[in-house]
Amino acid sequence: MVDVTDELLKLREECNTLGIKYSPNAGVDTLKKKLESFEAPLGTEEVEETPVVEPEEVKPLTKVEQWREAMKLIRLEIHQLDPNDKSEGAIWSVANDLVGKVAKYIPYKKGNMSYHVPNILYKQLRDAKYWSHTPDEKNPNHIITELVPKFNLIVLPQLTEAELKELAKEQKAGNRI
Repeated sequence: MVDVTDELLKLREECNTLGIKYSPNAGVDTLKKKLESFEAPLGTEEVEETPVVEPEEVKPLTKVEQWREAMKLIRLEIHQLDPNDKSEGAIWSVANDLVGKVAKYIPYKKGNMSYHVPNILYKQLRDAKYWSHTPDEKNPNHIITELVPKFNLIVLPQLTEAELKELAKEQKAGNRI
C-alpha cells in the first residue's frame, strides 16, 4: 500500500515543477485532478515549435538623427479642452541639451485650421493636463477633481506637394510669407 503522505509530497512536487498553483490544504484527489486537467490539452494535440527569431540589432540614433526626430514637423488640429483658459494660443517652449531651446507660438483651433509643430513640442502638448472640477451626481456637496488632458490633438497626414504649392500661392497672394 502506498503511503498517502509520500504520494501527496510527490504530487505537490510535480505541481511545483509544472507551475500549477494549489491550496496548501489540497488533498491527493484534488492534486491529481489539477495535474490531469493540466496535462490533458498537451497530450491531445501536437505542439508545433515556433522558430526562434533573433531580434534585429537596434542601433542607437546619432545626435543628428535625434535632433531631426525632435524637430520633425507634425501637422495637427489643436482643440483646447480647458474651459478656464480662454486664450487663443500660447508660446510653448522646450529646452534640452540636444536641441537647445525650441519656442513657438501655437494657436488653438479656430475654424478649419491645421498647424505644424515640431515633434518635441507635440509631445509636450500631448502630455499637458489641467485640473478638472466637476460636481458629483451622487453627492451634491462633493466635487470630483481629476487631472485630464488639456488638448484634443488630431494628427493629420502631411501635406502633399500639390497642397504645399497651393498653400504657398495663397500665402504669397495674401502677403503672409
